[in-house]
Amino acid sequence: MDIEGGEYEIIPEIIRMEAARSGLFTGLCIEFHEINARETEFLEKIQYLLRYFSIAHIHVNNCVPVTSDFPDVLEISFFPKRGTDVQERVTSLPVNGLDFPNDPSLADISLRFDV
Repeated sequence: MDIEGGEYEIIPEIIRMEAARSGLFTGLCIEFHEINARETEFLEKIQYLLRYFSIAHIHVNNCVPVTSDFPDVLEISFFPKRGTDVQERVTSLPVNGLDFPNDPSLADISLRFDV
């Protein structure tokens, strides 16, 4: 889903549909925009999604510069929590061979997580 900021408005409907019919979604891939300007809303929507989904992968969109301590555009892939068990945690992104820059003329943006 890449709807240039409209993702925030549609997430409650996605959750409503998944709650009403578990298994409706086999996964989600959402590009979140304007994260710095909408930080509270972004964190709220992520917490809302985490009720039914787990994060499978994160990639920073390098078409938008990082102007604060956190990227402004993230692509996040989710998978349903039902019957799943995370086997491996990634602590450094991008993953070589999996992730590629959105703009190939610019370097990809790295993320590191403390475990």
